[in-house]
Amino acid sequence: MSTFKDILEQIREQEKINVPDSIKFNKEYSKSIKTLISNVDEYNRTKDSEKLKITLIQSLRLIEEILEKQLKKDYETKYELKKKNYLIAKFKQYIADKDDLDAELPDDDDKKTPGVKLKDPSNPSDAEIARISKMI
Repeated sequence: MSTFKDILEQIREQEKINVPDSIKFNKEYSKSIKTLISNVDEYNRTKDSEKLKITLIQSLRLIEEILEKQLKKDYETKYELKKKNYLIAKFKQYIADKDDLDAELPDDDDKKTPGVKLKDPSNPSDAEIARISKMI
């Protein structure tokens, strides 16, 4: 009789649904996984097919959640790459056009008109002093 009990116990163990540790201890989806694990444990105890159906539905919802998060991450990554490529292209264009842009800038006044010298504001001429004294 003990061998028969041993065989039944082995059959129960093989029919038991085991949840891997990597899933059990996942922090990111812990809320969804906890309910899933509790339903699997309950199914293992009772062998109720209704619990198995509920567990399957929850598993599919968890897969959907994971896929949505992955899709969002992929979208954000592609968006960031687009922004990066745009900035790199604009910087390359700026570097390529830098000589043309520098050519458009006006040169210093001293270089354009070497004969004309600017007056020092701390050294006013006699005419400027006379004009200022009339204002005072």
